[in-house]
Amino acid sequence: MRTTTTTRYDVAEHLRTPEEMAAYLEACLEEADGDAAFVAKGLGDIARAKGMTQVARDAGLSRESLYKALSGERSPGFDTILKVVRALGLKLHAAQWSGGRGMDSAPTRLGAEGSYRAGQLGGSMGTKKVGYNKSGIDKLPDDKPVLYRIKTQSGNDNYVGVAKRGRVQDRITEHLGEIPGAKVSIEQFSSIADARAKEANVIKRQQPKYNKQGK
Repeated sequence: MRTTTTTRYDVAEHLRTPEEMAAYLEACLEEADGDAAFVAKGLGDIARAKGMTQVARDAGLSRESLYKALSGERSPGFDTILKVVRALGLKLHAAQWSGGRGMDSAPTRLGAEGSYRAGQLGGSMGTKKVGYNKSGIDKLPDDKPVLYRIKTQSGNDNYVGVAKRGRVQDRITEHLGEIPGAKVSIEQFSSIADARAKEANVIKRQQPKYNKQGK
């Protein structure tokens, strides 16, 4: 009987470019729902990807202080957040939240931007759920990058991944016979960087059973 070996998924190993780092921070801000410690942990992931020693030096903080501030176990001061964001080569900016409220009550949200304008992330462009089988997968659109989730009968995520435009059906089909599931759902994005940022957040929060380091 074949066994599946899994290892801890480390987001930092998948943040390779400034575009992916900016998109990841934007996704953290979107997902945080007011949880400052969650945002700090996201900054910690980016800092580890860039190198904690260098980020600490650029932020004017000791390496130990930086680790504590971005551990996700506390909410660091906003001055620390600003120092770290600048050291990472990113910016925070404000934009009106389009949450369906009136002009007077529309809240302001923070976004992130680097060499890539992550503030334009904007969430998924469309979603679809089908049976996790060849006939179901063949019905999925293939014209945009997607985040896909292979789900159990009860709706839990067994595996989360991304697929490039033109490779959606092929990529998901590769999992048949290897990763069990009952349904597969997709979210379309305008860029692969946006899809990967959402993927990193979903994996960190949901910890799907069959996701492993390096995928």
